[in-house]
Amino acid sequence: LAALVATLYWANRRQQAGDAARLLRDAPIKVLSLNKDDISTVEIKKKGGDDVVFSKIGPQNWKITSPKSLIADQDQISSVLSALSPVDSNGVIEEKANDLKPYGLTEPVLKVSATVKDGKPQNLLIGDNNPTGDSAYAMLEGDPRLFTISRYTRTSLDKGVKDLQNKHLLPVDFEKISRVE
Repeated sequence: LAALVATLYWANRRQQAGDAARLLRDAPIKVLSLNKDDISTVEIKKKGGDDVVFSKIGPQNWKITSPKSLIADQDQISSVLSALSPVDSNGVIEEKANDLKPYGLTEPVLKVSATVKDGKPQNLLIGDNNPTGDSAYAMLEGDPRLFTISRYTRTSLDKGVKDLQNKHLLPVDFEKISRVE
C-alpha cells in the first residue's frame, strides 16, 4: 500500500511539473511591454504616408500634434494605447533574423514609436501579413528576434489622422448644459 501511494504521488508530481513547463513554453512572448499610463507620445509612420503623432496633454487627454494640431478622439487613442500595452506575439519566427526583406521589414509597412516618461522611444516595426493572413510579421527595433503578431493588433495600430481626430462638429460638455433652444 505504501509503495502504491508513493508511486501515485511521484506520478502526479511529475505530471504537474510537465504541465507547468508546457504552460511556460506556450505562454505568449511580449514583443513590447509598456505601461499604458507611462506613454507620453506615440508616432505612427506608414509606408505610404499619412503619418501622425499624438501626445499626452493631461492625465487622460491626448492631442494630435502632427501633421497639424487637432483635438484627438480619446476613444480611438485609448484603443491604440491598449494595443501597445503590451504587444504579445503569436510566435517567434527566427531568433536572429538576418534577411528581413521576405517579411516586409526592410521598409516596414508600419512603424510605431512609443515614448515613455523617461524619454526613451520604443520602435515597433510591422511588416507584411503572413501567408494565411491571420497575423503580421513584427520586430522591436534593436531586438534581433522576428515575431508574428495578431492581425487585430496590426489593425489597432494602423491609424491615421482621420481615424484619430475628434469628429464632433460641436464639442459640448452635456453635464454643463442647462437649456437648449
